Amino acid sequence: MDKTTTSQLLIDLHMHSTASDGMFSPSEVVHTAITRGLHVIALTDHDTTNGVLAAQTAANQAPLQVIPGIEMGCEDALRTIDILGYFIDIENEDFQNHLTEIRTYRERRAELIVEKLARLGVNISLERVYAISEGAAITRPHIARVMVEKGIVPDSQTAFNRYLANDAPAYVPRFRLTIPEAITMIHQAGGVAVLAHPGRYANPTKVIGEAIAAGVDGLEVYYPDHAPEFRQQILKITAENSLLATGGSDFHHPENGTIRMGIEAANMPTDTLSKLRERATRYSA
Repeated sequence: MDKTTTSQLLIDLHMHSTASDGMFSPSEVVHTAITRGLHVIALTDHDTTNGVLAAQTAANQAPLQVIPGIEMGCEDALRTIDILGYFIDIENEDFQNHLTEIRTYRERRAELIVEKLARLGVNISLERVYAISEGAAITRPHIARVMVEKGIVPDSQTAFNRYLANDAPAYVPRFRLTIPEAITMIHQAGGVAVLAHPGRYANPTKVIGEAIAAGVDGLEVYYPDHAPEFRQQILKITAENSLLATGGSDFHHPENGTIRMGIEAANMPTDTLSKLRERATRYSA
């Protein structure tokens, strides 16, 4: 059954679950989306599609479509760039093999971070980090949660500021995936590649240019941290380069008791989903 025939689609194309660093399970993400009146969501966990089937199953009898998605982290010595993928073939063997390689490095990275913390006099249990991740891809927020749990820091943001951020003393680089590599991986798995939250980068114009040169399909225009003026600037870029304009909340967990899932839904053009689906046909086998 087509769940997306209404002309007033409410869409959120960027959210996370416990399959990576979100607080809600995939089914809880779905139920929250339904209660907030959304019609279409994309589950875009970091470097994994492991939550997609559970989310789609939870939405099976509901008026909600779950698009298989992912958020892939690209990193070099100076920065981290995220590429979103939509309509991914989650059964693509080559794609999943690449993700397994990335997640294996994540586990080793977690070990190295815990070792660095110990050298700084901050002792936490790697086993507790694994327990908190509940089998999901291990990320720095999992480590931060253990630090909060032990009373080392008052909150996760402090853990990042003091120890885990890119310029902090316990930082360990991620798997070195380049922007072109991430986009190629997504395309080869039948997906559409979109540059996530361009406004969060130190030099958005440079990053957008690199992504366009690498074959990106769109820009995440509608994002909570993007000022109106910046949105207009990158909308102009999408028009000039025949790119898609997408958006989402980047929901991970409630913030000060507020759930911002769907916060950009009313701003999204009504043809966002149809354009995204049409673009995906370029890469389907």
